[in-house]
Amino acid sequence: MEEQIIYKAIKALDEMVGLKSRWYASLKNKAFDGRMEIKHNNQKYSFPTIVKKDIKNVQLVNFLSLRETTPDLIIVADSIYPAIREQLRKMQINYIDSAGNCSIRKDAWIILQEGFKSDSPLTIPKPASFSKT
Repeated sequence: MEEQIIYKAIKALDEMVGLKSRWYASLKNKAFDGRMEIKHNNQKYSFPTIVKKDIKNVQLVNFLSLRETTPDLIIVADSIYPAIREQLRKMQINYIDSAGNCSIRKDAWIILQEGFKSDSPLTIPKPASFSKT
C-alpha cells in the first residue's frame, strides 16, 4: 500500500510538475518511511519522507515536532484535503499527494502546485442483501 502511494506521487510529480524523483525505503530509521530524492534541472535534493494514506488534523502536531528536528521533512499521501494542505504550508512542511498537488521548499526551490483532483476509485455496486418477494 505504501509503495503504491509513493509511486503514484512520483508519477504525478513527473507528469504534472516536471520533477524527476526516486524513492529509497528506510530500514534503519523507524521515524521515517524512507527518503525521496527530487531532481530539477541540475539540482538534486534528498528529503526524509513519511507516507500516509491520508492526513488528519491530529497528525499535524506530530509532523510539526518532526519538522523541528528534520526541517527537510516531506509528507507523501494518497490524498490531502485542501484545508490540511493550507495548514501544512503555514507550518512550512513539504508535501506531495498522488494527484500532483505539492508544496516543496528547499534552499532556492519554492515549488507550489495546486488544483489537481485525485482520481476517485472505482466503486463496484454490491448486490442487495435481501431480495424483494
